[in-house]
Parts: sequence; C-alpha cells; structure tokens
Amino acid sequence: MGMRVRTTQTLLVIAALLISQIASAAEGVPFPDLDTEGYCTALVSKMLVKTEQQIERDKCLLEERALRARLEPFWYLVKRAESDRLKKDYLTEVRFETYLTVSFYVASALGKACLNGHVFCSPDEPPATTALSVFRSDYYCYLGSTDAKSDKFRNCSADEKKRKEQLEKYWTKIPGAKKDWCIGLAFRRDFPPFQVLSNCVADDIGTECLRQTRQCRPG
Repeated sequence: MGMRVRTTQTLLVIAALLISQIASAAEGVPFPDLDTEGYCTALVSKMLVKTEQQIERDKCLLEERALRARLEPFWYLVKRAESDRLKKDYLTEVRFETYLTVSFYVASALGKACLNGHVFCSPDEPPATTALSVFRSDYYCYLGSTDAKSDKFRNCSADEKKRKEQLEKYWTKIPGAKKDWCIGLAFRRDFPPFQVLSNCVADDIGTECLRQTRQCRPG
C-alpha cells in the first residue's frame, strides 16, 4: 500500500513538472524562421548578369545566416507584444523576410536589458559622468505626483537616479547626432528625462552588442 502511494505521488510530481515545462515553453516566443532564400532571390532578381546574380544571392544568404546566429541568443528578451507587431507589420511578404528587420527589435530589447542590468554589457571607458548632469529629474517627478514628499515622487526620483547611473555607462559611444536628437526629446516632453533618454538610445546600445563592438552576454 505504502509503495503504491509513493508511486502515485512520484507520478503526480513528474506530471506536474511536465505541465510546468509545457507551460513555460508556451510562454516563450519562437524565434522567427524566415524564408531568407526567397528574400535574397528577390533582392537580386533585377540583376542582368546571372553569374553576378548568383554571387550576390549567395553572399546575401551568408549574411542572413550570420545575422540569425547573432540574434537568436538574445531573442528571449523580445516581448510577445513586440514579436506579434513584427509579424503583423513587417513579416508579411517574402521580400521582407530578412533578419535585418528582426535585428531592430532585438537591438531595442537588448539595449534596454543592458540598461536595466538584466544582461551584462561592457561599459564605456571612460563613463560619461558629467555629460548628463544638465538634466534635473525632480521637476518631472514632481509633475507626476504634485507632492515632493509623496512615495510616488520618491520612487520616481530613485528610478531616475538609477537610470542616470546606468545610462552614464553607455552614453559615450552613442553617435553625436543621435544624442542631440534624444536630448531634444527629453527636453520637450513632460516625462522624466532619463526614462526618455534610456528608451531613445536603447537600440544603439543593442546594435553595438550585435555588431560585437560592445561585449554583451545573454543571461
């Protein structure tokens, strides 16, 4: 009797583990399996010289395979809503099935993961310790709370301080034109500036990781 009970309990535990694994797999978003052969063929279809056409097609396929290999380890960072938007808005025809499109979504998610510390990304040397000091978050946090002593104000200020410290680690390498554009956005909006700046440059940071000009490790 005792053996039967233990066997039943063991089976229940195994079943629970299997259900848990299936549920976890269902929550994950499958990596896009694109028709890159169709994309590359369409890309070179108007070339007149067949030998050159074949060379460029093969080159395109190699580049697509290499890009896929760089993107796949970080795909888990892309949220389902973004993955659904990618499929709905872009991956609708063979001529659009390129991992260049997927890379924009991965770069943005990866950059945000660098900034919030969920992925290790090598910081800039030296960090931009004074470049962002022009921004003052208290005013924006006060707009959202109307009370400088409220928990909402304190939480906003603490979040902004953390964002600034993280952003300083990656700000130096951001292209100058992109910095200027993001700074303009931060000044014109009624949102905490480091929240705006972090979202604005996340794709640049992620792109550096994907191009391997910044070392980043998936978690």
